[in-house]
Amino acid sequence: MLPVIAVALSGLGGCALPPKQATPVSDSSEVARVVCFFDLNPFLSFDEEGDPNPEGFRTTVVLASRKTGKGIAADGVVRAKMYRVDRVTPDKTARTLLREWAVDTAGLTTFKSGALGEGYKLEFQWAKEDDVLGHEVEIVVSFEGRDGRVIRSQTKAQRVPPPAHL
Repeated sequence: MLPVIAVALSGLGGCALPPKQATPVSDSSEVARVVCFFDLNPFLSFDEEGDPNPEGFRTTVVLASRKTGKGIAADGVVRAKMYRVDRVTPDKTARTLLREWAVDTAGLTTFKSGALGEGYKLEFQWAKEDDVLGHEVEIVVSFEGRDGRVIRSQTKAQRVPPPAHL
């Protein structure tokens, strides 16, 4: 399984933080929808040798409350799927599932925002053999509650940058 890195949003980089209070976790049935936010360039390079080609992406995942519409911490699993989209003919495409990640929310730290509520900052790394550089990909994120309910985000289409020529 490839690594998934969860990153807490903090504006106090390098400063000592007070001990974190435990965030109450809502029942997964309170989640009404999954909203994902992507940066203009969501792609990341995890390469230690300094290769500038991306090997993953980041997204902010908000589990919107049925009651308030704002993000909440909920008990379950966040799943991300990445599909490569290939043009077969001028009006037909083929979609191939390349990678799927599962992250248990029990081990994640949330961030808090007045406008959004709570959410998760997640980074996903694909394998070197995944042929996505220069291709269009579609990313779908879902939340699976402990009760088995699955709620999907909207599909996000992105074009992965082409390979960098060194």
